[in-house]
Amino acid sequence: MTTLSPQLQAALVAAVVAVVGIIVRDVGMKIWERRAEKTETAQEIFHKYSDPLASSATSLLWRLNEVINGEGRGAYLQVDAHSSKFAEYKRLSTFYRILTLLGWIRAFRRELSFLKATKSEDIATIRSAISDLESALADGAHVEGRRLVGLMQLWDLNTNNNESELIRIGIVVDQILSRELHAGQVIVASELSKDSQRNLCLELANKVSNELKVNPPGEEVVNETVARAVQCLSYREAWIYRDWQVGLGDLMLREMDKGPRMFDVIGFKDFETLVTEGSEIDKRWIGRVTAVFDNVDVSGADTYDVRLEQLRNTLRATANLLISLTNADNQQKILQEKSLELANQIVGQSE
Repeated sequence: MTTLSPQLQAALVAAVVAVVGIIVRDVGMKIWERRAEKTETAQEIFHKYSDPLASSATSLLWRLNEVINGEGRGAYLQVDAHSSKFAEYKRLSTFYRILTLLGWIRAFRRELSFLKATKSEDIATIRSAISDLESALADGAHVEGRRLVGLMQLWDLNTNNNESELIRIGIVVDQILSRELHAGQVIVASELSKDSQRNLCLELANKVSNELKVNPPGEEVVNETVARAVQCLSYREAWIYRDWQVGLGDLMLREMDKGPRMFDVIGFKDFETLVTEGSEIDKRWIGRVTAVFDNVDVSGADTYDVRLEQLRNTLRATANLLISLTNADNQQKILQEKSLELANQIVGQSE
């Protein structure tokens, strides 16, 4: 067996090290460049959509602020056969503004979906703000808890159940209530017939007591408290669930053959045509938004209409989205001073 000289061994080692160094350098540079390219592309997508996102969020911010804080200016949300043309326009415009924002959010996310995950802090901040907005529109689990607590206090059902158990029982109550509302083709329990209200209360009294492992109230007690129990059950809500938000966003989008963006949102003219002349399926989807606003009591007098709280949370989340968009776009002032001032004021009030 031939033994290599020390000089030749050293030369071979040096050659191998040099080759490995070149490979590591080239591969490492390619990986770095690829990552940098993806981050830059994500930033480019953000900048393409920052203006329409900010513009649509600004429009919604001012409209929701008018509805909630406008001292009666949201009266056009009351559905009335004798509403003026201006009131009808304002209602339709309100629906359009929230759907436009959902459309731009969907377009932004669809373009980002073509990329692998990016570590851009700016994009992460925007995503978080969008998630908060979606949550404001979609999440109503606290209403289930309110119903259960109201019934427990009314029927004096004392228990030591932990929070997770109460959440589970609240869901059971919601399922029974939803079944009865569907069977009666009504929106809230107070619209059920008297017999249906009584039967519902008796079923819930027994079911809740059984789940809590306590003695149920007597039938006489339940009969005497039907009206108050039905009131506890009659929270009016109209959540726009996350999958619905995705579908509504898609409804508002049109793919673009040319231009910097892959998608655009339909204009008000096309939206009005969709509302008045669209298919029954389109109208059903749009109805999921109109249900949030129709006849909502913006005075707050109706404590069982949780849609006002939903709109307040949506207003706050919209303001936060505007602030996040501004902070992420250091190169460009995408908000007018008054809009940013209003957004900061709204967010500050909630802290």
